[in-house]
Amino acid sequence: MYLIILPRRLAKVIVNYYEKSKLLIRQVEIGDSVYLVSYIDPAKVLPYDLLKKVKIEKINIEQMKKILKSQEKSKKQKIFGEIKPGQKVVIINGPYRDMKGIINKVLPEGKCEVIVSVFGMPIPVTVQQTDLLTEESLPN
Repeated sequence: MYLIILPRRLAKVIVNYYEKSKLLIRQVEIGDSVYLVSYIDPAKVLPYDLLKKVKIEKINIEQMKKILKSQEKSKKQKIFGEIKPGQKVVIINGPYRDMKGIINKVLPEGKCEVIVSVFGMPIPVTVQQTDLLTEESLPN
């Protein structure tokens, strides 16, 4: 198996190459990186200019399990249950991904209302608490 480590901004392009060839096993997102696992050597799938922008490692099943555990740990480190109104957050999943906002209300069932700016207008959106990171938890 091969592990391809790439920045999030390249993920969509590279995943498209793998989807065409139906060779992608798993996609895992941890922090700002995306990890793709494939049975096929990426050099046989990706064009040379993209190969220069990613890191490739051969891995075994045990290493893949560690990566999946890291993803679960990363999800648990998100601020589920610790948010309060007025707190600055970044949405990390869904249609408002990468948008910054302020917690307006904490709702039942692990959700909250976040005020984001869309074209300069404050818009309330409801998101899962696990889809948020506090501003303090982000790297500077």
